[in-house]
Amino acid sequence: MRDELIERMKAVFGQDQRRIDHALAVLDLAEQIQRSEGGDLEIVQAAAVLHDIGIVQAERKYNSTAGVYQQIEGPPIARPILEALGWEKDRIEHVCKIIASHHTADLVDTVEFRCIWDADWIVNLQGDYAGLDPDTRQRMIQGVFKTPTGHRIAARVFGYRIGKG
Repeated sequence: MRDELIERMKAVFGQDQRRIDHALAVLDLAEQIQRSEGGDLEIVQAAAVLHDIGIVQAERKYNSTAGVYQQIEGPPIARPILEALGWEKDRIEHVCKIIASHHTADLVDTVEFRCIWDADWIVNLQGDYAGLDPDTRQRMIQGVFKTPTGHRIAARVFGYRIGKG
């Protein structure tokens, strides 16, 4: 199932290796976080692979990659992918809710969402936010993460000491 999801994501992203690499990095971290935090591994894998799947359509329709547009355009693309793989409706809806809120932390709160949220933030802090000054990055790490595991991984990646938790 994991490999099939990856292939379908790659088909949507085409030659855009940067976006493919981002999705795979989020997948790797989300799986690490899920191993400690729990939740449904397949939901985490599907949401990680497909979380940005709406970005291509967002660019076409809105000339923007803004998170709000990814959240709008992602579920209509993800849903038929998951249906074609034989997923049950309630599981598809869970993945689609995660995709539809992966830039908006207060819309859904499941362990699977928290795994995706933290994994995406770790990858984005290494990429999109790489130029942040260390103090700002440390404040973000202290405030943005939703799981103890995500917080620990982020602190380790950036060499920050953290308290217990």
